[in-house]
Amino acid sequence: MLGFVAHDSDRKIGIPVHVADASVVLPPAKRDPDRLFLAELRRRLRAQMKKDVGHSTFLRRNGVTFTELEKDSIVERAGRLSVLAAGGEKTLARFDAKMAGLRKAGHQWDIDELMTSLQSAVRPFARPNVYFMGVTNLDVFADDGNFVFGTACRGCSVISYRRFTADFYGMPPDPQRLTDRTYKQALSSLGFMLGVSRCTSPTCPRAYPHHLAEHDAKSTELCHECRTAFQGLLHRYAGTREDRCPPGAGGPQ
Repeated sequence: MLGFVAHDSDRKIGIPVHVADASVVLPPAKRDPDRLFLAELRRRLRAQMKKDVGHSTFLRRNGVTFTELEKDSIVERAGRLSVLAAGGEKTLARFDAKMAGLRKAGHQWDIDELMTSLQSAVRPFARPNVYFMGVTNLDVFADDGNFVFGTACRGCSVISYRRFTADFYGMPPDPQRLTDRTYKQALSSLGFMLGVSRCTSPTCPRAYPHHLAEHDAKSTELCHECRTAFQGLLHRYAGTREDRCPPGAGGPQ
């Protein structure tokens, strides 16, 4: 898949891409999405039990006590009982689907920590007009967000294709769709490495997607403005550059 992405970059925008393994030190996973969700659900359930005597009685009759909510399994059970009582089977199905999706995601890594590791690994190879893009299948997040597809600053970027895979959504494999999704994210990150502002044209691969459907709807071809900016900046950045991001540079994409 990475070979196809590299080929498209060379063929479509004239940027030679070399794919290689790097000795990047992988930091530990930072959080577990399903446990994070259960912790928030625990807080809400306890607040509700204190405020609503009727609901507290309902949960106790079903074996859920305030103290037992320390256990994640009891929190999930209490959540299922609560949503079923409030919204019926359809609401319960949505709750179960959300829990399944959170478990499917598995652990998440802080993308800023991955960026720091990548920068350390590639520093000995830094050259003028050479840009480094770390590509991972790890699920990543930034700050308090649920997830991100990538982040970038001048000279370096990290992108994740974990949420581009069909497997993540329980769908049959689609190699071409995976390649297109990853290629569009790579173009977005490359733009930030070059210092090109975020594109506002909705069909450009560098436009910000609010969800995966918007990402899929974008073209794999740069808009005229972005292509012109790429061509101009690729010729300009022939001097030295910082290997690390200055404070405030880059950010989630």
